[in-house]
Amino acid sequence: MKIILEHNIKEKALRRMLFHDEEPTTKAPVQYQMWDSDGCRVEETTVTYTRCSCRGFGSFAIMVEEIEPIVAPEIPEVMIMLIKILYLVSMICLLLYMLIVGLSGDLKDQHHLVGLNMAGCLLLGDLMVLLTYLLPIQEGRHNCAIVGSLIHGFFLAAGGWMAMMGHTAFKTITAGVIGGKLRSYFFLSWGITICSIGVTYMAFLRHLGTDPRCFISWTNEVKGVFFVPQLGFCMAAVFFVCVVFFNLHTASLR
Repeated sequence: MKIILEHNIKEKALRRMLFHDEEPTTKAPVQYQMWDSDGCRVEETTVTYTRCSCRGFGSFAIMVEEIEPIVAPEIPEVMIMLIKILYLVSMICLLLYMLIVGLSGDLKDQHHLVGLNMAGCLLLGDLMVLLTYLLPIQEGRHNCAIVGSLIHGFFLAAGGWMAMMGHTAFKTITAGVIGGKLRSYFFLSWGITICSIGVTYMAFLRHLGTDPRCFISWTNEVKGVFFVPQLGFCMAAVFFVCVVFFNLHTASLR
């Protein structure tokens, strides 16, 4: 059966893949609650009507679903200015560290090279966050999704390098190993990061770019794809640091 139902509220249905600037964000006519959608599918929806195709007879209807508005708490102007200043200070410190390690001939050991990679990720992550305060990125859904993914990638990779820094100190103290693992660290840090970003696009595409401050997504499940591996990196780093701390007096390398 083909059914065409007129909309009393002139809006498109949300229960389909939408990832464009014209996506509605308030209400939507959908099949809802006590109604059974099995055997029916939406063939077309416009502002004025929805056309469905169903197997079998019965009563057919579309209903309104309230969508929770996405509203972030207001940040005072003084706080916004402080955020911008502190991000700039952080970026300057990171840049100085990278220049010192990069230009110094005595700081090319594995410890400092891992730190150099972590500083680079933090610098780029800070830059992406700062751009959300300086440019109207939030006005474009696609731009917000791209910047959110970059924030996701750079800060998660920085967490990976932090865990690798803990591991290189662990191997130095417990086994006397001071090099030879930088390539493995690179693939681990960025490999896990790329997989995490890929999960957001494979499983949560329509939720990307919805956060008012462009941090990945407004939905907590999507943010969990960032925070779960980040928490794992932090726990690994803390573990390695604890082992190093309790073995300083019996270190294999002096």
